[in-house]
Amino acid sequence: MQAAENNIGQLVVRRHVRAQRERVWRKQDLDPLHHGNWQEQEAWINRKDWTPKDVLELFYDHDVIDCIAENTIRNARQHGNHYFTVTADEIRVHLAILYTSGYVQLPR
Repeated sequence: MQAAENNIGQLVVRRHVRAQRERVWRKQDLDPLHHGNWQEQEAWINRKDWTPKDVLELFYDHDVIDCIAENTIRNARQHGNHYFTVTADEIRVHLAILYTSGYVQLPR
């Protein structure tokens, strides 16, 4: 590593500059991430009867929802609210409302 210096007024800022590695690009296909019959999966993905609940459960299974509920309670207790409780079903309802309403908090 080399040290680079920038003089800003009377302030001297030193930072380390890493040597750039030369990348070697190869012209080849990537290894397939999935091994198996893609046509079976395609039929599963292209189902027409998806409900919002089905889509939500693709991303948030029972273990993830339980983990969110446990950590929400833990966070509330760490901030002094020892009587706060929330169930996994309440977390599911909250996420479903957020997804179906399209709620997005934007910076002001």
